[in-house]
Amino acid sequence: MDVQGIIHRAGLGVMLLLGAAASSVAADYVPGELIVTYGEGSVTAVRSSLPPGSRLTPLTGDTVRVILPPGQDMAEMRRRLSGDPRIRHVQPNYIKRIQLLPDDPTFSYQWAMMNTGQSVPDGTGAFTSGTSGADVRATSAWDVTTGSPDVVIAVIDTGMALNHPDLAANLWNNPLEVPGNGVDDDANGYVDDIHGWDWIDNDASPADGNGHGSYVAGVIAARGNNGRQIAGLNWRASLMVLRTFDRQGVSSTDNIVAAVRYAVDQGAKVINASYGSQGAARPGAPDFDQAEYDAYRYARDHGVLVVAAACNDGRSNDASQACVPASYDLSNILSVAASDMNDRLAGFSNWGSSVDLAAPGVTIATTAWRSTSPDTLALVDGTSIASSFVSGAAALLLARAEALGLKPSLNTLRQLITDNVDVLPALAGRVASSGRLNVSSALAALEKLPGTQQLGGGDVGTSGSPQGGAVSQRLVAASGGGGGALDLSLLLLVGIVGFIRQRRDLLHSGRAIPAHF
Repeated sequence: MDVQGIIHRAGLGVMLLLGAAASSVAADYVPGELIVTYGEGSVTAVRSSLPPGSRLTPLTGDTVRVILPPGQDMAEMRRRLSGDPRIRHVQPNYIKRIQLLPDDPTFSYQWAMMNTGQSVPDGTGAFTSGTSGADVRATSAWDVTTGSPDVVIAVIDTGMALNHPDLAANLWNNPLEVPGNGVDDDANGYVDDIHGWDWIDNDASPADGNGHGSYVAGVIAARGNNGRQIAGLNWRASLMVLRTFDRQGVSSTDNIVAAVRYAVDQGAKVINASYGSQGAARPGAPDFDQAEYDAYRYARDHGVLVVAAACNDGRSNDASQACVPASYDLSNILSVAASDMNDRLAGFSNWGSSVDLAAPGVTIATTAWRSTSPDTLALVDGTSIASSFVSGAAALLLARAEALGLKPSLNTLRQLITDNVDVLPALAGRVASSGRLNVSSALAALEKLPGTQQLGGGDVGTSGSPQGGAVSQRLVAASGGGGGALDLSLLLLVGIVGFIRQRRDLLHSGRAIPAHF
Protein backbone atom coordinates (compact mmCIF):
# COMPACT_ATOMS: atom_id res chain seq x y z
CA MET A 1 0.00 0.00 0.00
CA ASP A 2 1.10 3.52 -0.79
CA VAL A 3 1.07 6.02 2.06
CA GLN A 4 1.43 9.55 0.77
CA GLY A 5 1.67 12.19 3.49
CA ILE A 6 -1.62 12.48 5.26
CA ILE A 7 -3.37 10.47 2.58
CA HIS A 8 -3.48 6.69 2.67
CA ARG A 9 -4.98 4.63 -0.13
CA ALA A 10 -6.31 1.34 1.16
CA GLY A 11 -7.42 -1.73 -0.74
CA LEU A 12 -10.91 -1.59 -2.20
CA GLY A 13 -12.18 -4.56 -0.22
CA VAL A 14 -14.33 -3.94 2.83
CA MET A 15 -12.34 -4.76 5.95
CA LEU A 16 -14.45 -5.86 8.93
CA LEU A 17 -12.92 -6.59 12.31
CA LEU A 18 -14.28 -9.44 14.39
CA GLY A 19 -14.19 -9.96 18.12
CA ALA A 20 -15.52 -6.56 19.13
CA ALA A 21 -15.76 -5.83 22.82
CA ALA A 22 -19.09 -6.60 24.45
CA SER A 23 -21.49 -3.69 24.69
CA SER A 24 -21.56 -1.78 27.95
CA VAL A 25 -25.06 -0.44 27.24
CA ALA A 26 -27.60 -1.46 29.89
CA ALA A 27 -29.34 -4.76 29.10
CA ASP A 28 -32.57 -4.36 27.13
CA TYR A 29 -35.47 -6.76 26.86
CA VAL A 30 -38.76 -7.35 25.07
CA PRO A 31 -41.54 -5.64 27.05
CA GLY A 32 -44.15 -8.04 28.42
CA GLU A 33 -42.18 -11.22 27.76
CA LEU A 34 -40.45 -13.74 30.05
CA ILE A 35 -38.42 -16.88 29.46
CA VAL A 36 -39.35 -19.60 31.98
CA THR A 37 -37.57 -22.91 32.62
CA TYR A 38 -39.52 -25.44 34.69
CA GLY A 39 -39.02 -28.88 36.20
CA GLU A 40 -39.95 -32.04 34.35
CA GLY A 41 -43.67 -32.22 33.65
CA SER A 42 -44.33 -28.95 35.47
CA VAL A 43 -45.59 -26.75 32.63
CA THR A 44 -48.90 -26.69 34.48
CA ALA A 45 -47.12 -24.79 37.26
CA VAL A 46 -46.32 -22.08 34.78
CA ARG A 47 -49.84 -21.95 33.38
CA SER A 48 -51.48 -21.83 36.79
CA SER A 49 -49.34 -18.87 37.88
CA LEU A 50 -50.06 -16.70 34.84
CA PRO A 51 -52.86 -14.15 34.55
CA PRO A 52 -55.69 -14.76 32.05
CA GLY A 53 -54.78 -13.86 28.50
CA SER A 54 -51.14 -14.98 28.77
CA ARG A 55 -49.65 -17.01 25.91
CA LEU A 56 -46.95 -19.70 26.02
CA THR A 57 -44.62 -20.59 23.15
CA PRO A 58 -42.38 -23.67 23.59
CA LEU A 59 -38.65 -23.05 23.11
CA THR A 60 -37.12 -26.32 24.32
CA GLY A 61 -38.42 -29.33 26.21
CA ASP A 62 -38.49 -27.51 29.53
CA THR A 63 -38.43 -23.83 28.55
CA VAL A 64 -41.22 -21.60 27.29
CA ARG A 65 -41.58 -18.02 26.14
CA VAL A 66 -44.34 -16.30 28.06
CA ILE A 67 -46.21 -13.35 26.52
CA LEU A 68 -48.06 -11.47 29.24
CA PRO A 69 -51.26 -9.51 28.59
CA PRO A 70 -50.88 -5.72 28.32
CA GLY A 71 -50.45 -3.80 31.56
CA GLN A 72 -48.95 -6.64 33.59
CA ASP A 73 -46.13 -5.85 36.01
CA MET A 74 -43.20 -7.89 34.71
CA ALA A 75 -41.19 -7.60 37.91
CA GLU A 76 -44.08 -8.83 40.02
CA MET A 77 -44.82 -11.69 37.65
CA ARG A 78 -41.17 -12.69 37.69
CA ARG A 79 -41.18 -12.76 41.50
CA ARG A 80 -44.36 -14.83 41.57
CA LEU A 81 -43.04 -17.44 39.15
CA SER A 82 -39.63 -17.59 40.84
CA GLY A 83 -41.31 -18.40 44.15
CA ASP A 84 -42.79 -21.64 42.79
CA PRO A 85 -40.43 -24.56 43.64
CA ARG A 86 -41.45 -26.35 40.44
CA ILE A 87 -39.96 -23.52 38.33
CA ARG A 88 -36.20 -23.48 37.96
CA HIS A 89 -35.51 -20.13 36.31
CA VAL A 90 -37.29 -16.98 35.18
CA GLN A 91 -35.74 -14.15 33.17
CA PRO A 92 -36.65 -11.35 30.77
CA ASN A 93 -36.55 -12.03 27.04
CA TYR A 94 -33.34 -10.06 26.47
CA ILE A 95 -32.72 -8.24 23.22
CA LYS A 96 -29.47 -9.14 21.44
CA ARG A 97 -27.77 -6.87 18.93
CA ILE A 98 -24.99 -7.34 16.49
CA GLN A 99 -21.96 -5.09 16.85
CA LEU A 100 -23.01 -2.65 14.13
CA LEU A 101 -20.08 -1.88 11.86
CA PRO A 102 -20.08 0.44 8.86
CA ASP A 103 -19.06 -0.67 5.38
CA ASP A 104 -16.76 2.32 4.87
CA PRO A 105 -13.59 0.95 3.23
CA THR A 106 -11.02 2.32 5.67
CA PHE A 107 -12.98 1.78 8.90
CA SER A 108 -10.38 -0.75 10.03
CA TYR A 109 -7.93 2.15 10.39
CA GLN A 110 -10.26 4.04 12.73
CA TRP A 111 -8.71 2.69 15.92
CA ALA A 112 -10.34 5.42 17.99
CA MET A 113 -13.76 3.97 17.15
CA MET A 114 -12.78 0.32 17.66
CA ASN A 115 -9.29 -0.60 18.84
CA THR A 116 -8.42 -4.29 18.62
CA GLY A 117 -4.69 -3.64 18.55
CA GLN A 118 -4.81 -3.64 14.74
CA SER A 119 -2.06 -2.14 12.62
CA VAL A 120 -2.79 1.33 11.24
CA PRO A 121 -0.69 3.66 9.05
CA ASP A 122 1.14 6.37 11.00
CA GLY A 123 1.52 8.84 8.13
CA THR A 124 5.24 8.22 7.63
CA GLY A 125 4.93 5.14 5.44
CA ALA A 126 5.09 2.81 8.43
CA PHE A 127 2.41 1.09 10.48
CA THR A 128 1.79 1.12 14.22
CA SER A 129 -0.56 -0.58 16.64
CA GLY A 130 -2.02 0.17 20.04
CA THR A 131 -3.81 -1.45 22.97
CA SER A 132 -7.05 -3.33 22.45
CA GLY A 133 -9.94 -1.46 24.04
CA ALA A 134 -8.24 1.96 24.02
CA ASP A 135 -11.11 3.53 22.11
CA VAL A 136 -14.35 5.47 22.65
CA ARG A 137 -16.57 2.34 22.38
CA ALA A 138 -18.23 3.60 19.21
CA THR A 139 -19.41 0.21 17.95
CA SER A 140 -21.37 -0.44 21.14
CA ALA A 141 -22.81 3.07 20.95
CA TRP A 142 -23.93 2.49 17.35
CA ASP A 143 -26.03 -0.45 18.52
CA VAL A 144 -28.08 2.16 20.38
CA THR A 145 -28.02 5.15 18.01
CA THR A 146 -26.16 6.34 14.94
CA GLY A 147 -27.33 9.92 15.32
CA SER A 148 -30.16 12.11 14.08
CA PRO A 149 -30.44 14.95 11.54
CA ASP A 150 -32.45 16.81 14.17
CA VAL A 151 -29.28 17.41 16.19
CA VAL A 152 -27.38 20.47 14.95
CA ILE A 153 -23.63 20.74 15.65
CA ALA A 154 -22.00 24.07 14.82
CA VAL A 155 -18.38 23.75 13.70
CA ILE A 156 -16.43 27.00 14.15
CA ASP A 157 -13.40 26.39 11.98
CA THR A 158 -11.87 26.82 8.51
CA GLY A 159 -15.06 25.74 6.71
CA MET A 160 -15.80 22.34 5.19
CA ALA A 161 -15.45 20.52 1.91
CA LEU A 162 -19.10 21.15 1.07
CA ASN A 163 -19.24 18.71 -1.84
CA HIS A 164 -17.46 15.86 -0.10
CA PRO A 165 -19.80 12.83 -0.21
CA ASP A 166 -19.03 11.94 3.42
CA LEU A 167 -19.97 15.45 4.58
CA ALA A 168 -22.50 16.82 2.07
CA ALA A 169 -25.24 14.42 3.18
CA ASN A 170 -24.92 15.63 6.78
CA LEU A 171 -24.81 19.38 6.22
CA TRP A 172 -27.29 21.52 8.13
CA ASN A 173 -29.96 23.12 5.97
CA ASN A 174 -31.47 26.38 7.16
CA PRO A 175 -35.21 25.61 7.06
CA LEU A 176 -36.19 29.28 6.78
CA GLU A 177 -33.91 30.22 3.88
CA VAL A 178 -34.62 29.81 0.17
CA PRO A 179 -31.41 28.81 -1.67
CA GLY A 180 -29.96 31.23 -4.17
CA ASN A 181 -32.73 33.83 -4.29
CA GLY A 182 -30.50 36.65 -3.03
CA VAL A 183 -32.91 37.42 -0.19
CA ASP A 184 -32.45 37.18 3.55
CA ASP A 185 -35.63 35.13 3.93
CA ASP A 186 -35.31 34.53 7.66
CA ALA A 187 -34.19 38.14 8.38
CA ASN A 188 -31.21 37.02 10.42
CA GLY A 189 -28.80 39.38 8.64
CA TYR A 190 -27.27 36.71 6.36
CA VAL A 191 -28.42 36.25 2.76
CA ASP A 192 -28.82 32.68 1.46
CA ASP A 193 -27.15 31.14 4.52
CA ILE A 194 -28.24 27.61 3.69
CA HIS A 195 -25.45 25.65 5.43
CA GLY A 196 -23.94 28.39 7.59
CA TRP A 197 -21.78 31.44 6.88
CA ASP A 198 -18.28 32.46 5.83
CA TRP A 199 -16.97 35.42 7.87
CA ILE A 200 -13.66 35.39 6.00
CA ASP A 201 -15.12 36.04 2.53
CA ASN A 202 -18.42 37.39 3.90
CA ASP A 203 -20.61 35.09 1.85
CA ALA A 204 -22.86 32.06 2.13
CA SER A 205 -20.30 29.54 0.81
CA PRO A 206 -18.18 28.45 3.80
CA ALA A 207 -15.90 26.17 1.78
CA ASP A 208 -12.75 24.91 3.46
CA GLY A 209 -9.58 26.73 2.47
CA ASN A 210 -7.29 24.86 4.83
CA GLY A 211 -8.47 21.30 5.56
CA HIS A 212 -8.74 21.60 9.33
CA GLY A 213 -12.51 22.06 9.39
CA SER A 214 -13.09 19.08 7.10
CA TYR A 215 -10.93 16.85 9.30
CA VAL A 216 -12.85 17.93 12.40
CA ALA A 217 -16.23 17.49 10.71
CA GLY A 218 -15.34 13.99 9.54
CA VAL A 219 -14.84 12.75 13.09
CA ILE A 220 -18.05 14.37 14.29
CA ALA A 221 -20.34 13.26 11.49
CA ALA A 222 -18.90 11.76 8.32
CA ARG A 223 -21.76 9.82 6.76
CA GLY A 224 -21.47 6.24 7.97
CA ASN A 225 -22.21 2.99 6.20
CA ASN A 226 -22.12 4.61 2.75
CA GLY A 227 -19.14 2.69 1.37
CA ARG A 228 -16.88 5.78 1.36
CA GLN A 229 -13.74 6.70 3.26
CA ILE A 230 -14.55 6.68 6.98
CA ALA A 231 -17.49 6.76 9.40
CA GLY A 232 -18.02 9.66 11.76
CA LEU A 233 -19.21 9.17 15.31
CA ASN A 234 -22.61 10.30 14.02
CA TRP A 235 -23.68 8.61 10.81
CA ARG A 236 -26.52 11.12 10.61
CA ALA A 237 -26.45 14.67 11.96
CA SER A 238 -26.68 18.29 10.84
CA LEU A 239 -23.33 20.06 10.56
CA MET A 240 -23.62 23.86 10.67
CA VAL A 241 -20.59 25.26 8.83
CA LEU A 242 -19.21 28.46 10.35
CA ARG A 243 -16.01 29.55 8.63
CA THR A 244 -14.14 31.98 10.85
CA PHE A 245 -10.54 30.92 10.12
CA ASP A 246 -8.68 31.80 6.93
CA ARG A 247 -6.42 29.60 4.78
CA GLN A 248 -3.56 29.99 7.28
CA GLY A 249 -5.78 28.99 10.22
CA VAL A 250 -6.09 32.49 11.69
CA SER A 251 -9.18 34.27 12.96
CA SER A 252 -10.10 37.15 15.28
CA THR A 253 -12.42 37.85 18.16
CA ASP A 254 -15.09 39.59 16.08
CA ASN A 255 -15.51 36.59 13.77
CA ILE A 256 -15.64 34.15 16.67
CA VAL A 257 -18.25 36.21 18.51
CA ALA A 258 -20.41 36.50 15.40
CA ALA A 259 -20.19 32.76 14.76
CA VAL A 260 -21.08 31.78 18.33
CA ARG A 261 -24.08 34.12 18.28
CA TYR A 262 -25.16 32.73 14.91
CA ALA A 263 -24.88 29.13 16.13
CA VAL A 264 -26.97 29.78 19.22
CA ASP A 265 -29.63 31.84 17.45
CA GLN A 266 -29.97 29.31 14.62
CA GLY A 267 -30.60 26.40 16.98
CA ALA A 268 -27.30 24.54 17.37
CA LYS A 269 -27.15 22.49 20.56
CA VAL A 270 -23.42 21.74 20.37
CA ILE A 271 -20.58 24.04 19.30
CA ASN A 272 -17.27 22.48 18.35
CA ALA A 273 -14.41 24.92 19.01
CA SER A 274 -11.25 23.14 17.83
CA TYR A 275 -9.02 26.15 18.24
CA GLY A 276 -7.16 27.96 20.98
CA SER A 277 -4.91 30.84 21.88
CA GLN A 278 -2.89 31.60 24.98
CA GLY A 279 -4.64 34.20 27.12
CA ALA A 280 -6.12 34.93 30.51
CA ALA A 281 -8.89 32.52 31.44
CA ARG A 282 -10.41 34.65 34.21
CA PRO A 283 -12.24 37.98 33.87
CA GLY A 284 -10.35 41.09 34.87
CA ALA A 285 -6.87 40.18 33.62
CA PRO A 286 -5.24 42.66 31.20
CA ASP A 287 -5.39 40.34 28.17
CA PHE A 288 -8.72 38.71 28.98
CA ASP A 289 -10.96 38.47 25.89
CA GLN A 290 -14.22 39.63 27.43
CA ALA A 291 -16.10 39.63 24.12
CA GLU A 292 -15.31 36.00 23.36
CA TYR A 293 -16.08 35.04 26.94
CA ASP A 294 -19.43 36.82 26.78
CA ALA A 295 -20.28 35.04 23.53
CA TYR A 296 -19.73 31.65 25.11
CA ARG A 297 -21.63 32.77 28.19
CA TYR A 298 -24.50 33.63 25.83
CA ALA A 299 -24.29 30.06 24.58
CA ARG A 300 -24.41 28.78 28.15
CA ASP A 301 -27.45 30.90 28.97
CA HIS A 302 -29.24 29.34 25.98
CA GLY A 303 -28.36 25.76 26.88
CA VAL A 304 -25.65 25.18 24.27
CA LEU A 305 -22.71 22.89 25.04
CA VAL A 306 -19.28 24.07 23.84
CA VAL A 307 -16.51 21.51 23.28
CA ALA A 308 -13.06 23.11 23.07
CA ALA A 309 -9.55 21.86 22.31
CA ALA A 310 -7.13 22.06 25.26
CA CYS A 311 -4.29 23.13 22.89
CA ASN A 312 -1.13 21.37 21.79
CA ASP A 313 1.69 22.99 23.77
CA GLY A 314 2.44 20.08 26.10
CA ARG A 315 1.93 22.28 29.16
CA SER A 316 -0.50 22.87 32.02
CA ASN A 317 -3.59 25.00 31.48
CA ASP A 318 -3.64 25.87 35.17
CA ALA A 319 -1.14 28.71 34.66
CA SER A 320 -2.23 32.37 34.52
CA GLN A 321 -1.84 32.18 30.74
CA ALA A 322 -3.91 29.23 29.56
CA CYS A 323 -5.54 27.87 26.44
CA VAL A 324 -8.78 29.73 25.77
CA PRO A 325 -11.68 29.28 25.21
CA ALA A 326 -11.10 25.80 26.69
CA SER A 327 -10.06 27.23 30.08
CA TYR A 328 -12.85 29.77 30.55
CA ASP A 329 -14.73 29.21 33.82
CA LEU A 330 -18.07 28.59 32.13
CA SER A 331 -20.12 25.52 32.97
CA ASN A 332 -21.06 24.84 29.34
CA ILE A 333 -17.45 24.42 28.16
CA LEU A 334 -15.84 21.00 28.02
CA SER A 335 -12.05 21.13 27.64
CA VAL A 336 -10.56 18.12 25.87
CA ALA A 337 -7.03 16.72 25.93
CA ALA A 338 -5.68 14.20 23.42
CA SER A 339 -4.88 10.55 24.16
CA ASP A 340 -3.08 7.99 22.03
CA MET A 341 -3.90 4.45 20.96
CA ASN A 342 -2.42 3.09 24.20
CA ASP A 343 -4.61 5.30 26.43
CA ARG A 344 -1.76 7.65 27.34
CA LEU A 345 -1.83 11.42 27.25
CA ALA A 346 -0.41 12.57 23.92
CA GLY A 347 2.98 14.22 24.30
CA PHE A 348 1.80 17.43 22.64
CA SER A 349 -1.44 17.73 24.63
CA ASN A 350 -2.07 20.32 27.32
CA TRP A 351 -3.45 19.13 30.63
CA GLY A 352 -4.59 20.47 34.01
CA SER A 353 -7.48 20.70 36.45
CA SER A 354 -9.42 22.82 33.97
CA VAL A 355 -9.19 20.08 31.33
CA ASP A 356 -12.22 17.85 31.73
CA LEU A 357 -11.36 14.65 29.88
CA ALA A 358 -9.26 13.13 27.13
CA ALA A 359 -10.29 11.67 23.79
CA PRO A 360 -8.29 10.05 20.97
CA GLY A 361 -6.10 12.56 19.15
CA VAL A 362 -3.13 10.73 17.63
CA THR A 363 -3.04 9.18 14.14
CA ILE A 364 -6.76 9.69 13.69
CA ALA A 365 -8.31 8.66 10.39
CA THR A 366 -10.79 11.18 9.02
CA THR A 367 -12.20 12.62 5.80
CA ALA A 368 -9.62 13.55 3.20
CA TRP A 369 -10.00 17.25 2.45
CA ARG A 370 -9.24 17.36 -1.28
CA SER A 371 -9.99 13.79 -2.25
CA THR A 372 -13.39 12.15 -2.57
CA SER A 373 -12.02 8.76 -3.59
CA PRO A 374 -13.97 6.12 -1.62
CA ASP A 375 -10.82 4.43 -0.27
CA THR A 376 -8.88 7.54 0.77
CA LEU A 377 -8.47 9.01 4.23
CA ALA A 378 -6.50 11.64 6.11
CA LEU A 379 -4.39 10.94 9.21
CA VAL A 380 -4.25 13.77 11.73
CA ASP A 381 -3.06 14.52 15.27
CA GLY A 382 -4.14 17.13 17.80
CA THR A 383 -6.51 18.23 20.54
CA SER A 384 -8.60 19.67 17.69
CA ILE A 385 -9.46 16.17 16.58
CA ALA A 386 -9.85 14.95 20.19
CA SER A 387 -12.49 17.60 20.90
CA SER A 388 -14.34 16.47 17.79
CA PHE A 389 -14.93 13.06 19.36
CA VAL A 390 -16.53 14.70 22.38
CA SER A 391 -18.74 16.93 20.21
CA GLY A 392 -19.79 13.81 18.33
CA ALA A 393 -20.54 12.03 21.60
CA ALA A 394 -22.72 14.93 22.78
CA ALA A 395 -24.65 14.78 19.50
CA LEU A 396 -25.21 11.02 19.87
CA LEU A 397 -26.52 11.57 23.40
CA LEU A 398 -28.94 14.23 22.20
CA ALA A 399 -30.12 11.98 19.36
CA ARG A 400 -30.80 9.12 21.74
CA ALA A 401 -32.47 11.43 24.26
CA GLU A 402 -34.80 12.64 21.51
CA ALA A 403 -35.74 9.04 20.67
CA LEU A 404 -36.46 8.33 24.35
CA GLY A 405 -38.52 11.49 24.81
CA LEU A 406 -35.92 12.85 27.24
CA LYS A 407 -34.66 16.43 27.37
CA PRO A 408 -31.41 16.45 29.35
CA SER A 409 -30.35 19.78 30.75
CA LEU A 410 -27.04 21.30 29.75
CA ASN A 411 -25.47 20.31 33.05
CA THR A 412 -26.82 16.78 32.72
CA LEU A 413 -25.44 16.46 29.21
CA ARG A 414 -22.04 17.57 30.42
CA GLN A 415 -22.10 15.16 33.36
CA LEU A 416 -23.16 12.23 31.17
CA ILE A 417 -19.90 12.73 29.29
CA THR A 418 -17.52 13.46 32.17
CA ASP A 419 -18.96 11.03 34.74
CA ASN A 420 -18.87 8.03 32.41
CA VAL A 421 -15.30 8.09 31.13
CA ASP A 422 -12.95 5.12 31.30
CA VAL A 423 -10.80 6.07 34.30
CA LEU A 424 -7.15 5.45 33.48
CA PRO A 425 -4.02 5.60 35.66
CA ALA A 426 -2.13 7.47 32.93
CA LEU A 427 -4.68 10.30 33.05
CA ALA A 428 -4.96 10.63 36.83
CA GLY A 429 -3.90 14.14 37.82
CA ARG A 430 -3.75 15.18 34.16
CA VAL A 431 -7.45 15.74 33.46
CA ALA A 432 -10.21 16.43 35.96
CA SER A 433 -12.14 13.23 35.26
CA SER A 434 -8.97 11.10 35.14
CA GLY A 435 -10.43 9.44 32.08
CA ARG A 436 -10.94 9.02 28.35
CA LEU A 437 -14.27 9.41 26.59
CA ASN A 438 -16.55 6.36 26.59
CA VAL A 439 -19.61 7.07 24.44
CA SER A 440 -21.26 3.73 25.16
CA SER A 441 -21.14 4.23 28.93
CA ALA A 442 -22.56 7.74 28.56
CA LEU A 443 -25.47 6.37 26.53
CA ALA A 444 -26.11 3.67 29.13
CA ALA A 445 -26.28 6.35 31.83
CA LEU A 446 -28.69 8.37 29.69
CA GLU A 447 -31.11 5.44 29.61
CA LYS A 448 -31.45 5.71 33.40
CA LEU A 449 -32.39 9.39 33.46
CA PRO A 450 -35.85 10.42 34.65
CA GLY A 451 -38.10 11.77 31.93
CA THR A 452 -38.36 15.23 33.49
CA GLN A 453 -34.95 16.48 32.39
CA GLN A 454 -35.25 19.73 30.47
CA LEU A 455 -32.98 20.99 27.74
CA GLY A 456 -32.04 24.65 27.79
CA GLY A 457 -30.59 27.34 29.97
CA GLY A 458 -30.58 27.53 33.72
CA ASP A 459 -27.35 25.64 34.33
CA VAL A 460 -25.29 28.58 35.39
CA GLY A 461 -21.67 28.17 36.39
CA THR A 462 -19.17 30.68 37.65
CA SER A 463 -18.71 33.75 35.52
CA GLY A 464 -17.15 37.11 36.07
CA SER A 465 -18.89 40.39 35.48
CA PRO A 466 -17.98 42.15 32.23
CA GLN A 467 -14.80 44.10 32.69
CA GLY A 468 -12.63 45.99 30.29
CA GLY A 469 -12.74 46.03 26.51
CA ALA A 470 -12.45 43.14 24.13
CA VAL A 471 -9.00 42.09 23.06
CA SER A 472 -8.87 41.31 19.33
CA GLN A 473 -6.61 38.27 19.49
CA ARG A 474 -5.21 36.19 16.67
CA LEU A 475 -6.84 32.85 17.28
CA VAL A 476 -5.16 29.89 15.65
CA ALA A 477 -6.74 26.55 14.87
CA ALA A 478 -5.27 24.09 17.38
CA SER A 479 -2.46 22.30 15.60
CA GLY A 480 0.90 20.74 16.25
CA GLY A 481 3.98 22.80 16.90
CA GLY A 482 4.84 25.06 19.78
CA GLY A 483 7.52 25.48 22.34
CA GLY A 484 10.25 28.03 22.80
CA ALA A 485 9.92 31.61 23.91
CA LEU A 486 8.25 33.02 20.80
CA ASP A 487 4.69 34.29 20.81
CA LEU A 488 2.44 31.24 20.77
CA SER A 489 -0.02 32.44 18.14
CA LEU A 490 2.83 33.20 15.74
CA LEU A 491 4.46 29.86 16.45
CA LEU A 492 1.27 27.94 15.82
CA LEU A 493 0.69 29.87 12.62
CA VAL A 494 4.16 29.01 11.35
CA GLY A 495 3.55 25.37 12.24
CA ILE A 496 0.31 25.22 10.30
CA VAL A 497 1.67 26.95 7.19
CA GLY A 498 4.75 24.77 7.22
CA PHE A 499 2.84 21.55 7.39
CA ILE A 500 0.36 22.63 4.76
CA ARG A 501 3.21 23.39 2.38
CA GLN A 502 4.87 20.09 3.16
CA ARG A 503 1.69 18.18 2.61
CA ARG A 504 0.82 19.87 -0.64
CA ASP A 505 4.30 19.61 -2.15
CA LEU A 506 5.23 16.16 -0.89
CA LEU A 507 1.86 14.69 -1.71
CA HIS A 508 2.37 15.54 -5.36
CA SER A 509 5.90 14.13 -5.27
CA GLY A 510 4.66 10.89 -3.73
CA ARG A 511 6.92 11.08 -0.67
CA ALA A 512 5.59 10.29 2.78
CA ILE A 513 5.45 12.94 5.51
CA PRO A 514 4.22 12.94 9.11
CA ALA A 515 0.73 14.15 9.94
CA HIS A 516 0.72 16.72 12.75
CA PHE A 517 -2.60 18.52 12.91
